[in-house]
Amino acid sequence: MVDDEEMVRKGLTRLVELSGSSFVVAGEASNGTEGIELAEAVNPELMIIDVKMPGMNGLEMIDRIQASHPGIKFIVLSGYTDFEYTRHALKCGAIDYFKKPINRTELTELLLKAELELDDERAARQEKERLRELTADLSEMKQNLFKELITGSQLSPEKIEKKLAALKIATDLSSTCLSFIIRVERLPFLEKKPRIRTVPLQKEFNDLCTSLRLNFQVEFFFGFAPLLTGFIFFRQPPEPIVKELVLTLNDLIITGRETGSILTVGLGNVASSVLAIRQSFIEARQALKVSFYRGKGRIYTFSDTKQYPRIDYQLLLENRKPLLDKIVVQLISRDEASVLAAEGALWEDLENKEFMPEDICKFAKSLIEYLTWNLKRNGYQIRLDMEIMGKELSSSDTLHDLKAMVKFYLTHLSREISNLQTNGERKVVELAKEFIFANYAGDLSLEIVADHIHMNSSYFSVLFKKETGENFIDFVTRIRIEKAKELLHDYNLKIYELCRRVGYYSPKHFSRLFKELVGLTPLEYRNKIR
Repeated sequence: MVDDEEMVRKGLTRLVELSGSSFVVAGEASNGTEGIELAEAVNPELMIIDVKMPGMNGLEMIDRIQASHPGIKFIVLSGYTDFEYTRHALKCGAIDYFKKPINRTELTELLLKAELELDDERAARQEKERLRELTADLSEMKQNLFKELITGSQLSPEKIEKKLAALKIATDLSSTCLSFIIRVERLPFLEKKPRIRTVPLQKEFNDLCTSLRLNFQVEFFFGFAPLLTGFIFFRQPPEPIVKELVLTLNDLIITGRETGSILTVGLGNVASSVLAIRQSFIEARQALKVSFYRGKGRIYTFSDTKQYPRIDYQLLLENRKPLLDKIVVQLISRDEASVLAAEGALWEDLENKEFMPEDICKFAKSLIEYLTWNLKRNGYQIRLDMEIMGKELSSSDTLHDLKAMVKFYLTHLSREISNLQTNGERKVVELAKEFIFANYAGDLSLEIVADHIHMNSSYFSVLFKKETGENFIDFVTRIRIEKAKELLHDYNLKIYELCRRVGYYSPKHFSRLFKELVGLTPLEYRNKIR
């Protein structure tokens, strides 16, 4: 209840109680701002508001509330002079209005009207939800049936026929059928382009069939993402329908290319009945495998398939271990260019030959596993999820993708080693600096520090300059002079005593270095800070 007059609000509250409606007054507000706050706090089904109020009027309040709570209904209260406001309120979504002074009968009728509207909306929402759940249940039941058919579950013909009828699939056991599989191909490895998901793909296929006026029953199965399996049932001779299907699938492939996706199709043979659909599915899956060597974005039929010879991937790995050991050395030496150049040699004897794709994928997986193991043996704890790596390589759609992923993992290993070495070098330099800070007063040569951290002195010299930006001797000199500046505050300490405390035995040499760095002699500096 929103009105700037308290008496009006109390009167309305009393009339609502006497109306016999199911409405209960949940709160009151005296202006538009309070009305918005009330709507936020209570979220009522209905609000009775005065159109004309000081500050924010009823129309503004309706606009603001509807933006965040579109389900709230409004009845507006207006004076005889507020008709333009009232008409605008009705346009904004108010269900009705009544004029002041308040009439009990009129208000009761309006509340009844609001009740009916709200009841109708609830019923519509419930029906929509029921239909959604029913559709979802039917879809799930269909999926379960097709899963049983293609996995070879022992369903009796009678049960299959009953399920087909119950699920409103317009076919029977005597109908011929065909299976096809659409694979939503991954784009070139790590290429960031949009993918078509299987549900939009199904819609696109159905739209194509409609536009081409093709009349065949199609059902889809989503059990093996990113694969979309289609089943076609037909009572008439299948040959012309299969031709139409191929043309439709070609159009779908073209549409996919236009959106940046690559689709590959495997097409099984026509099965003599629904009971034989599993064989057609297996043939479609075999046809899809042809793309491993022949490439993406095409339709492959079962007649395109061949028996690929098996190959001993472990023997292939064994023959390439000398090359892999060389690659390990190149990785440790941070010679990424040589690593990638050597990658091509890993595929020797496999070019222009077609072996079982699964064996080639296992071979690629074993390459990365061996390299990772060898690097760990050399002290490099590589961060690599072997399970994910294995899945990525084993599920390669084409030989081209497989090679691309092997290159990716070689690059990953190279970057990991570089990071480990960089972090290790930084740690070594930090240890050297700690040793210098602790021993600056003693005999501190490059060789002594290098020996302390178990490193070749020449390499340590280069590494120290790289990490600190200073030569070793310049760094030590600067530390000693900074310590000398601190000791010069002790006026009882003689210069020759001081220079020994910071690692110098010649006061003359110390004084010269001090002046070079500070611009003053030690005595001049002491006099300055007194």
